[in-house]
Amino acid sequence: MKLKSGFVKRKMADCYVLVPLEDRIIDFKGMLTLNETGAFLIDKLIDGTTVDAMLDGLINEYDIDNETAMKDIENFLEIVNRENLLEEE
Repeated sequence: MKLKSGFVKRKMADCYVLVPLEDRIIDFKGMLTLNETGAFLIDKLIDGTTVDAMLDGLINEYDIDNETAMKDIENFLEIVNRENLLEEE
C-alpha cells in the first residue's frame, strides 16, 4: 500500500503534519496532524509498504508488543482510509 502522491510530511513544533500540495489541496482541505507513531507510519506509506512491514517496523522502532503495534496500525489505517489517502491497488 502506498500514500497518494501530492502530500508532504513536515514537523511543526512538537508534532508532524501531512500537508496536501497542488491538486491535492482541492481534494484534501486542511492538514492531518500526526503524532510520532503516525509520522513513522506515513513514512512507510510514502515508500510503499505492507501491514506486515509496518508491524515489524513499529515493534523494532518502539520496542512494543505485537498486539499494541497492530492496534496502532489498525487505528492509523482507519484514519488514512477515511481521508482517502491511499493509492488504489
